[in-house]
Amino acid sequence: MKILFPNPYGYELPSSDRVAAIQEKYQFSNDYSAFLRQQNGFVISSLEEAADSPEYMADSPEEEDGKPDFRVLYGLDSADKYYDLEEQQHAFIFKDLFFPIGVDYGGNDFVEILHGKFKGYIASLDHDLYASCDSQEEFIQEFELDNFAALSPSEKADLLADEEIGLAWLLAPSMSEFTAKSIHCNENFSGYVVDLVS
Repeated sequence: MKILFPNPYGYELPSSDRVAAIQEKYQFSNDYSAFLRQQNGFVISSLEEAADSPEYMADSPEEEDGKPDFRVLYGLDSADKYYDLEEQQHAFIFKDLFFPIGVDYGGNDFVEILHGKFKGYIASLDHDLYASCDSQEEFIQEFELDNFAALSPSEKADLLADEEIGLAWLLAPSMSEFTAKSIHCNENFSGYVVDLVS
């Protein structure tokens, strides 16, 4: 089943001024800013608990097999440190290049890419590749990405999004496409994501 947005399974909507301030701080897209103003996160487990959830789901031909799973989209000022947008940003080692917007059941981050040819795209990052790294620099050393520090932000983001490294899985060209077409759940309300890029 495809999840329909907007729906009531996010957090309380922030003020426009609050969204504008955080967008200026982190430089994410207008598309993601619009999402925060209309939805502000999404917790898929809330669907199972809600009597009106079928109203926000639609039949879909997409099968779950082989697709990335999905747990939550973070909310701004969510009052939940595990699912709070800014809390997750503070601890994220790629925060100058990718903006974390959610997570799957295994700890893989969903991000909006902030620079380069995929700017504005939504991707999933393989958490296993950087779980043991305390900093971006440590990750760069481990993957032997020579001269990384000398690259521009766009070049850095493009390099980390390269499929040969295996860090990023591109999912959708924008947040609006991601919420309109990608986010699904099965009959047990377990979430999964349809890849719109490859």
